[in-house]
Amino acid sequence: MTGRTNGYPRTAGTYAVDAYGAMLATIGILAALQSRTRTAKGQKVEVCLLDAAPQMQCQELTYHLNGGRFRPRENEELAHPLEPAPYGIYAAADGRFLAVLSGPWSTLCRALGLPELETDLRFDTGEKRLERRSELYALLSGIFRREPRATWLDRLGAEGVWSAPVHSYEEVERDPQVSWSGLIVTQRHPEGGEFRVIGNPIRMSATPPTYRTPPPLLGADTEDVLAGLGFGPKEVAELRAQGVI
Repeated sequence: MTGRTNGYPRTAGTYAVDAYGAMLATIGILAALQSRTRTAKGQKVEVCLLDAAPQMQCQELTYHLNGGRFRPRENEELAHPLEPAPYGIYAAADGRFLAVLSGPWSTLCRALGLPELETDLRFDTGEKRLERRSELYALLSGIFRREPRATWLDRLGAEGVWSAPVHSYEEVERDPQVSWSGLIVTQRHPEGGEFRVIGNPIRMSATPPTYRTPPPLLGADTEDVLAGLGFGPKEVAELRAQGVI
């Protein structure tokens, strides 16, 4: 679905399907636990990555399955194949990037200082802005390159246009909201010393997540886990002697 014109599809920048598959498994487990609470019966929960990938794209696949046809891939950084321009990523004069939503079209034109663009017959309807996405993207790209990102974000925000900076990891680390939320957590490892990780983004008022221990060394919790499953010290010792653990 994403990529360049006449080129290979583009890979995602992270392990998206793996992470999504794990989240689906978590949802399934929680649903099974709720069912067990009501019925006193357990059940098997299965999730595979092949199923997770199409489900992650259910909107686009549903469109395809019901007769929709996608436009060919384009070279521009347009954000979604079913959305009209200007929805996409734009470079500003300082080399930084910002994301801009599709509408309202009239509001965006005012924010850009181009009220005449609103009634331009090439782009005056959503259908035209979808059909001529590449042309409109090229026009707006030239405009966004005239001012630094912060200027555009201020102007767009003042008019109520949905927009946001596209951060580098360094900028994410310094972002005030990230700092306020405590998303970056510092821990200490017995061998590696102090290190930082991404914390749990779920916030709960009564039972908030805690970070009691760092990731364990290989086998560090084996005996505790086996003890919790009912294995006695002698049995654990036998498993260790046999090379099972």
